[in-house]
Amino acid sequence: MPLCPIHMTGLEFFCRTDNLCVCSVCVGTAEHRGHSIVPAQREWQIKKVWVCFQLIYLTASLRTYVETYNLLLVLNTCLVTDVTALQGIPWSHVAITTG
Repeated sequence: MPLCPIHMTGLEFFCRTDNLCVCSVCVGTAEHRGHSIVPAQREWQIKKVWVCFQLIYLTASLRTYVETYNLLLVLNTCLVTDVTALQGIPWSHVAITTG
């Protein structure tokens, strides 16, 4: 367990207000009085679960991005093929419709 650099005791708690680990001595000081203090182990478990959820979300987002990118590549290829085919047709033979 890491030690408090001030009191040289284990960092057993987590101060949610300051977002840092603190020792049992720090918890009782004026610096952390009235702050939201929880056991460090509990906070670690909560943050670990949060990171897992974020990883799942980011993985899904990346998958969607890659699928969209691949679809755009296919559409671009189709457009290039169509433009290339149209370049050989005189404009007088192209019927333009609006609707």
